[in-house]
Amino acid sequence: MENENHEHSTEIINELFATLSKKWTLLIIYEMFHHDKMRFKDYQENLPKINTRTLSMRLVELEELGFIHKDSSQKASKIIYYSLSQKAKDLFDTFMALGKWSQKWDGEK
Repeated sequence: MENENHEHSTEIINELFATLSKKWTLLIIYEMFHHDKMRFKDYQENLPKINTRTLSMRLVELEELGFIHKDSSQKASKIIYYSLSQKAKDLFDTFMALGKWSQKWDGEK
């Protein structure tokens, strides 16, 4: 039983890291930690080097994982807003710890 739980946990962690390690994914999430809602255009302005196709793919992947919500409740407008789910917000402390770690060891090999 314990071995099955470990294998299941390993699969979940592998899937999570496979998605989060894709180029731009962490930066997209990082941007959302600093903004309640963001439009596609906001990402393009804040991450000017990301191309639109990659941005679209990453947003879809994050939505499928349950990390973001897509809100198009503005009936009169076709503007779509993206926001973090509680699932993603629960990673905030982890992201901040990774940021501190990277600053501490920046440039060290």
